Amino acid sequence: MARLNYNKFRNRRRKRGRIAAAKWDSAEDRYLIAHYYTMLARAIGKHLGRTESGVTHRAKRLGVWKQEFRPWTAEEKSAFIRYYRKHGAHATARSFKRTLLAVRTKAHLWGIHWDAYHWAPKHEALLKRYYVSRGASWVAQRVGHTPDSVKARAMKLGIRHWEGRRFSQHELEIMQRLYPQKGRRETARLLGRSFGAVSTKAHKLGLHANELRRWTKEENESLRQYAGTRPAKHIGKEINRSRQAVIKQIQVLHLSAYNPNKWTAQQKAYVLKHYKTKPYAEIAAKIGRTFTAVAAFLQSQGKRRRVLHTWTNKEKSYIIKWYNKKPVGEIARALGVSSWVEVRTYAGKLGLWRQRLPMHRWTEEEKAIVLRDYVHAPIAELAARIGVTEHGLEGMASRLGVAHRPRGHFKMPSDEKLSYIKEWYYRKPIREIAQTLGLKWTEVRTCAAKIGLRRKRPPLHHWTAEEKAIIRQEYLQTPIMTLANRFSVSEQALMHMAAILGVAKRNTSRGKKKSRALFG
Repeated sequence: MARLNYNKFRNRRRKRGRIAAAKWDSAEDRYLIAHYYTMLARAIGKHLGRTESGVTHRAKRLGVWKQEFRPWTAEEKSAFIRYYRKHGAHATARSFKRTLLAVRTKAHLWGIHWDAYHWAPKHEALLKRYYVSRGASWVAQRVGHTPDSVKARAMKLGIRHWEGRRFSQHELEIMQRLYPQKGRRETARLLGRSFGAVSTKAHKLGLHANELRRWTKEENESLRQYAGTRPAKHIGKEINRSRQAVIKQIQVLHLSAYNPNKWTAQQKAYVLKHYKTKPYAEIAAKIGRTFTAVAAFLQSQGKRRRVLHTWTNKEKSYIIKWYNKKPVGEIARALGVSSWVEVRTYAGKLGLWRQRLPMHRWTEEEKAIVLRDYVHAPIAELAARIGVTEHGLEGMASRLGVAHRPRGHFKMPSDEKLSYIKEWYYRKPIREIAQTLGLKWTEVRTCAAKIGLRRKRPPLHHWTAEEKAIIRQEYLQTPIMTLANRFSVSEQALMHMAAILGVAKRNTSRGKKKSRALFG
């Protein structure tokens, strides 16, 4: 169908800065009715110069729906009532090929309620026969209900819950003989029982395994003697205990564990002697500790932090003279101050404030230099030539829409790849072009910027009836890239149109991607 000329409608809709709602004519209605089932409302609105909501409202007034309405017959109603009470809304919607909303709406209008606890007579007979011996999960798999539903039905029928396999007399004799020597895990393995079942039964019988050997007084005394001076592993070897058992018993007895990084008397004396005159970082490096450890130790000793620098008149005059002319760090190094923060704090007390550099006014010539040389020339060299900072240069390049600079050395691709980029840069997504050429998408965008290409929104492709017929016939057999090149569209646009036409989805190696809303 030829594209209609709607400029006259657009011109007559404009009134003082806003677009007034114009009446729909017969040509617009015919186009809407012909394409509403196959095109998105947004695409139709763009073609007709209407909004998406305007197209939707007009379609409702014309009685056009995305899905054709099918009335319920008398046979469907009788079968629906029986099926809905037994199987619920989801199964009914699948069987009758209706939407879930339509099924639930009809059930509400007809006053039908789903019997969630409906059990067939054969299912109840199976439950009564096997529930006690096999359990709820086994029965649930056979009758098509959940284990909780099986338990609720059994309780309603007065059937006791499955209590599991009881210990026989022979198993109890084996357990009393093996449990003290073998322990819980070995006994459970020999009996074919779970670890929890054997542990629970042993507790009821009052059995104790050797693996839970109690601590004696002699072992506790040895632990108190060596806890703070030896590692737990060495102590465990002497008293025939595991490392974890020793650590646990140290916690039970509230003892201090061995710490190889314990502060020595020399380290403590050095910190207490020099913390007022030396920076914490220098003290930490000297004694082999961290800055945080030194600060925490002084806080535990009740010592205040290092006293701030005492300023002399000579240092004061030096700061007044050079504060707005030299970097603060350079002033701190010249005066022998440990931190530039102290210099800035003292300057604030003196009423000195660093003057902000005047804002650079960009001329048209400078902007032209940025547009021409930003991608090729080094940032530092270009900033020095213009007389601005690197940060200011990058900000202006971003405002002018210049592509980001590649990190490190960048090599231009071959002439074949550049010709491919020139041909498809405006018609395909950047990532699709990059995957075809074996490049990164940032490299594709950089190449496009160097050859003077700027990304624009791809034009809207209007699908013809012949193209739709070809998609229905060849979409499942022909590769997506080949078919997309044949129509001169992107692969995402082709997959989106195939989904609109109801063609089965394809499994692509690139994964499932959401198509952009750029096509109709």
